[in-house]
Amino acid sequence: MAKSKRGPRGRVRASPRARTALDATKGERPRGQAASRTRLGSGIRGRLLLISVALCLAVASCYLPVLDAEFITWDDPTYVTANPHLRGLSLSTTAWAFTTFYTGNWHPLTWLSLALDYEMYGLHPRGYHLTSLFLHVANTLLVFLVLHRLTGALWRSTAVAALFGLHPLHVESVAWVAERKDVLSALFWLLTIAAYLRYVRQRTWPSYALVVITFGMAVLSKPMVVTLPVILLLLDYWPLERLSRQALWEKIPLFLLALGSSASTVAAQTAGGAVGIDPIPLGGRVANAVLAYVKYLALTIWPVHLSPWYSHPALEGPPPPRWAVPGAAALLASVTALAILGARRRPYVAVGWLWYAITLLPVIGLIQVGRQGMADRYTYVPLVGIFIVLAWAIAELPTWRWAWGQGAGVSIATLVLMSLGALTLRQTKIWHDSITFWTYTAKANPNAFIAHQALGGLFKFAGRFDEAFEEYRRAARIRPGLADVHTNLGQLLMRKKNFGAAAAQYRKVVALKPGSAEDHNGLAEALLAQGRPAQARRHLERALAIQPGFAEAHNNLGRALLAEGRLDDAIAHFQVAVRLKPNFAAARQNLAATSDRRAREGMSFPE
Repeated sequence: MAKSKRGPRGRVRASPRARTALDATKGERPRGQAASRTRLGSGIRGRLLLISVALCLAVASCYLPVLDAEFITWDDPTYVTANPHLRGLSLSTTAWAFTTFYTGNWHPLTWLSLALDYEMYGLHPRGYHLTSLFLHVANTLLVFLVLHRLTGALWRSTAVAALFGLHPLHVESVAWVAERKDVLSALFWLLTIAAYLRYVRQRTWPSYALVVITFGMAVLSKPMVVTLPVILLLLDYWPLERLSRQALWEKIPLFLLALGSSASTVAAQTAGGAVGIDPIPLGGRVANAVLAYVKYLALTIWPVHLSPWYSHPALEGPPPPRWAVPGAAALLASVTALAILGARRRPYVAVGWLWYAITLLPVIGLIQVGRQGMADRYTYVPLVGIFIVLAWAIAELPTWRWAWGQGAGVSIATLVLMSLGALTLRQTKIWHDSITFWTYTAKANPNAFIAHQALGGLFKFAGRFDEAFEEYRRAARIRPGLADVHTNLGQLLMRKKNFGAAAAQYRKVVALKPGSAEDHNGLAEALLAQGRPAQARRHLERALAIQPGFAEAHNNLGRALLAEGRLDDAIAHFQVAVRLKPNFAAARQNLAATSDRRAREGMSFPE
């Protein structure tokens, strides 16, 4: 590879080959530069404008259904609708955004972006979706313009941008309001590359400061961008051809920013409980990571079975075949070796492949965050590398030398992009509302516990109790050790008056959560309905030991004591329930009825 030489005033002077690459960023060729500049002014700018408009229209048209989508019950309440901190832009909101680890993340610019949306749109979801769509369209244009300035390759850059904008794997990042951090961080990621190219050409401190600022805004949007300094080094290799010790030293401030962001992210996720929520042995995490790299590639080529939730094999299964992990590891190792060994002849393969592999590292699951095995949203930036490999490799096919080959190539490319656009249009519709979204998720992945749990809650809230029961029962089969599911099953069985089955569910809950006063009370209600007051009383006494001010437990304990004939003790607990909750109608009725009975039996009323 050509090396750079130090020129006057300590600047790095690019070698002739490197200058050729830099000239290409201006749309020039090493020969006939004056004529090339003339063509740039008269033709290239017009093409750039037409292609930009076409990309905007194509991407926007495929994503139009998201403008009619609602907020969904998957982090949207936490991020927006039920977040008391995001009620417009203010100094207090800004201070909160920069100091909070809320939701287990530290991304202040994302919070401020959502706060700005609230300032403009209130809680109308259309505005939030419009902002995310605008950012995705802007990112598509930046992929095109930045890549064109880096390489001078017009149609290959167009192909990469079209694949980026239209691929259905990116729907999750755009259609999910809570994933604003994806599209926002990608915007600053691409602006950082543009600023870096400007710095490479100008070599001034203000241009370098712009690189640091844009990268800083990227890490303030989403910590996944911490790999960007490494990607800039890859771009130094190709297409800039300026990789040197000096180029490495230039990245040190960026690496320091990345290190600080990584430390804050680990602290935030640990504080928020996202790390280790379901501990998975290192071997299971490594196996899933290896498989995920290959699965993402498969979904890139054939994106027809996308799911908002991919089960982790170590948590929800199914376990992969024995050959899968070694086979995937061998494939990854082979591709990496071939890409590196062939870097001199086809540097774009090495750069594109390593772009993909490196940018996925923070979210590949070696440090397990959450319960998912993989996620479509994680591919938003990494797939740019794969698209570069595909576009440049296809452009080298010999068929482009003949007119028939060019016609066939354009026709196939158009068909592929139209197919991707159609798939994206279909995929956006699943985000229309929460029931549509979770129904699709449960169908796409029947092992998705989170989908069945969410559907159970939605159906229960809507009064569709039979459907809610079935969904909770499916969730319990997938993950029998989660108490909340059994609590809901117990409540629904109580509504069905199946008191024995309800009691069995509550027994599972109190075994899993012995410190839950609410569930001891729920079990007691089921036992009372079965006519077993003595057993109910023991659980109610336990509930009140945990939570002495629990009005419902006092009322139920009064019922249990009344069933045992202990009227004075029952009246005392009814009185406490009414005192704790003056509008508690059932407790007032129980107190009045028991007091009347006590009076009829001719006994004195206790003070």
